[in-house]
Amino acid sequence: KWLVEKGMFGTKPLEEIRCNEAGACGIPQFLPTSWKQEAAPLGLTNPWHMPDAIRAVGNYLKDNHYAQSPARAIWAYNHADWYVREVQGRERAIDATIKKTGPNP
Repeated sequence: KWLVEKGMFGTKPLEEIRCNEAGACGIPQFLPTSWKQEAAPLGLTNPWHMPDAIRAVGNYLKDNHYAQSPARAIWAYNHADWYVREVQGRERAIDATIKKTGPNP
C-alpha cells in the first residue's frame, strides 16, 4: 500500500485494474498460463490479492534470472525497453526513499 500511496507501484489505482484485451488479469497482469506457472508452485490462488501478486511476480523474476540481469528479467515480463527503464527508475526511487525514511515510513 505504501508503494501505491507514494506513486511507486503501478500507474492506476488498484480498484481500476481489469483484465486486458489479451486476457492478462490481476494486479500483475499475468496471462492465465503465466499465473499458473508462477503462482501454483507457491500455492497462490488470487492474482487480485496483493501478497499473492507480489510473490508471483517475485517468482517470475527469479525464474528469469533477476539476480544475474535485472534488466533482462524485467524485459521478459514486458518486452519494451521504455518499460524496463521505468521499472528500474522506480526501483532507484524506492531505494532512495527507504535510505532516507527507513523501510516502514
